Amino acid sequence: MTHARLVAVLLVITISCSATPVSQTPIERPAPTGGSSPTPDQALGLRRPTATSVPAGACQASTGRDAASIPGAQGFQPGPDGYVGFGNGPVRAAFVPDGSREQAVLTFANLPDASSVGNTAGLRFTKVLWIAEPGIQGRVLVRVLSGSPRAGFGQYQRPVEPEKFFVVPGNAGGYVYFAAPGCYGFQIDGDTFTSELVVLVR
Repeated sequence: MTHARLVAVLLVITISCSATPVSQTPIERPAPTGGSSPTPDQALGLRRPTATSVPAGACQASTGRDAASIPGAQGFQPGPDGYVGFGNGPVRAAFVPDGSREQAVLTFANLPDASSVGNTAGLRFTKVLWIAEPGIQGRVLVRVLSGSPRAGFGQYQRPVEPEKFFVVPGNAGGYVYFAAPGCYGFQIDGDTFTSELVVLVR
């Protein structure tokens, strides 16, 4: 191939790549490389005692703010219809709430049925991306607190799991499934922190 033809081919490739539209959805980083995928056994040290239960009284849903404004967040689009990051710990749950953007509130009847993503009919779900603040690395385990209705975690056409385990940095996206309206508490444990998240599903 002549020099002129090689330059022309490279120019076409460069223009094609530059014309790719920017994604309008949150970026999910790939899983860490250089080792095996995390297994539930790697979460053993994170299974600390959980809070006793979700309070029986009024549900105090966690507060939140625009996910794009949270340190460490990448790829989120700011605005009234975008993701909101909920919780006060160093790892927050980002999803699109129903109604007010100030509290973690969802409407059960408005959530998609899990059968639409190849899972158990009757459960309803929302997509959740977990945002880690700068400086947070390593293992993270999310569990449902006792006193909550049945809930679980999963991916497209994969079994619903009782726990969510991931490694930061890595792909921390997925679905949270809800069995019924109610007050759902979640405990988030990392190697150096423990925090809680409360979601009201009305």
